[in-house]
Amino acid sequence: MKVYIDEESGQWKTQEYKEKINNMKEDKTDLQRFIALYKSVGIELEPEDFKDGSSSLVLEVGAHEKIDGYFCFFTSIDFDKDGKFIEQRVYE
Repeated sequence: MKVYIDEESGQWKTQEYKEKINNMKEDKTDLQRFIALYKSVGIELEPEDFKDGSSSLVLEVGAHEKIDGYFCFFTSIDFDKDGKFIEQRVYE
């Protein structure tokens, strides 16, 4: 197993970890990274696409067993037409 010292943190890391992090950064939009993050913890999200090319990830209580809270509340994570993060909103 190859290991190295991470320059930013000073911690020992494996080459596999380094490749995983580099692959996450390569050619992925913020939208794709958000989807991958949620998928990594078992939550499958599909973006809502709008006519202007922008999209949102909407997380509603009860839509998944790992999304909990007060009913009638939800959050929307908004992205521009290029998949760049704009903002996250919470609604009642």
